[in-house]
Amino acid sequence: GYFRPSVDVSETDKNYVIEAEVPGMKKDDLSVEFVDNTLTLKGKVEKSNDQLRTIDTTQSTGDVVESGREGTSVAEPTYWTNERILGSFQRSFTLPNNADKENVKAQYKDGILSIIVPKVERQSQKITIE
Repeated sequence: GYFRPSVDVSETDKNYVIEAEVPGMKKDDLSVEFVDNTLTLKGKVEKSNDQLRTIDTTQSTGDVVESGREGTSVAEPTYWTNERILGSFQRSFTLPNNADKENVKAQYKDGILSIIVPKVERQSQKITIE
């Protein structure tokens, strides 16, 4: 599936700030790329078999059924509700020419991916008239 995370884009005197809400994702499942003036966020979150293995499955006899071991299959649960976001996303943002691509910093904490893009001070260049 595809989902669209909520993103805030703001500007201070010195930086452009992009904050994306991506709960439940691992840092390794996120990427940030800057090509030309376009900053692109990508990510994906999937349900792994490890999550299913942590759930104890019981039969009507009360015996615990071993699951997740080699040679056995993990039964997919029947969902009563399925509200967690799964899938991938890609969001792109075009930033002004004064965005400093070389010094972008990204941090992931508590489900929020924060990207700080410094602004480059533009130097005026005196042109000699011939």
